[in-house]
Amino acid sequence: MEIAMTEFLEFENKNTAVERIAAFDDMPNSALLDVQELVALGIGSRATIWRDVQSRRLAAPIKIGANRTRWRVGDVRRFMTEGWV
Repeated sequence: MEIAMTEFLEFENKNTAVERIAAFDDMPNSALLDVQELVALGIGSRATIWRDVQSRRLAAPIKIGANRTRWRVGDVRRFMTEGWV
C-alpha cells in the first residue's frame, strides 16, 4: 500500500503525540503513528502494545528506518474496534 506523501507530511508535522492524536479521527488510514502516540490513545503501556503485537492482536508495525517503527492508523482503528478484550 502506498502512502500519499502529502497525507504523510500533513500528519507527520504535528509536534507532539497529544497534538497528533487530537487529529486521530481525521487521519487517513494510511497515516502512521509511533508507540508514544498509541500510549497516548490509551491502548496501553509500551510493554502492553508489544505484547499485543506478539500475540497478533495488534498488527505488526512498519519499520521506516533505524529505530523508527510506526503503525498504520487503519490497523490501530481495527484493533480499537475489534481487538480489545
